[in-house]
Amino acid sequence: MPNVHEIIKRNKHERLLTPEQQWQSLQTAFLTLRDVPYGIYQPTDRPLTLDGHLNNFLAQGTGTCTPKHLLLGLMCEKFGINVEYLSYYFYWQNLKINYPEELRAPLSKMPAQLHTSIAISLLNDTDSKNYEIDCTWDRLLQNIGFPINFLNESPSGCALGVIPHSAPIIHRTAEDKWLFLQRTKSMMPLNPYTSLFYIGLNEWMLATRSQPTFCDQQDNSNSPIADRLSLIAIAQFENS
Repeated sequence: MPNVHEIIKRNKHERLLTPEQQWQSLQTAFLTLRDVPYGIYQPTDRPLTLDGHLNNFLAQGTGTCTPKHLLLGLMCEKFGINVEYLSYYFYWQNLKINYPEELRAPLSKMPAQLHTSIAISLLNDTDSKNYEIDCTWDRLLQNIGFPINFLNESPSGCALGVIPHSAPIIHRTAEDKWLFLQRTKSMMPLNPYTSLFYIGLNEWMLATRSQPTFCDQQDNSNSPIADRLSLIAIAQFENS
């Protein structure tokens, strides 16, 4: 399975893509990463590096908004797209989701959390517009109320995956974003309800995806995420 360095290397073009080709490559990467099942895993050997975090994400085949958008941003940079990495504080309580009864007690005690998304601009786009991109929630979660995003055929932004509690904190590189996240989490007080909520959230999402009516909507591709991502820009380049 390709690691994150191999994926980024394979997606680097020797010549500048047109804005149309940049957007098409972004669309394909967006859809692949969006439908990686959202999940909050907490390995005991939590990686201390950005590369380690992204490689864990590829190996696990599940992850949060953070690895999805960090990897999407790094791929966009190789497509020749300008990227800014964004951090928002938000409250799970403010999402318009009908949580199951067993989640409501820990949910009521949840402190503010951090959400990650990206903003992009196409390098050759004469309008030089910025578009915010958010691929947080996988498609199978739409039936329990999570807002699923799509990208239009022409460049445009999409809705933020959460209801923000603050203006975005802007990071110029993925590494800056990663270091900010590590510093911020190290200063957050321990909250026993946080773990209880995330364990329950993972179980609820897994149960949702296992229901037959939802399984029918799944992508039946057996290819690992890393393999699919590594081929995106290669296919785009060959078709240009």
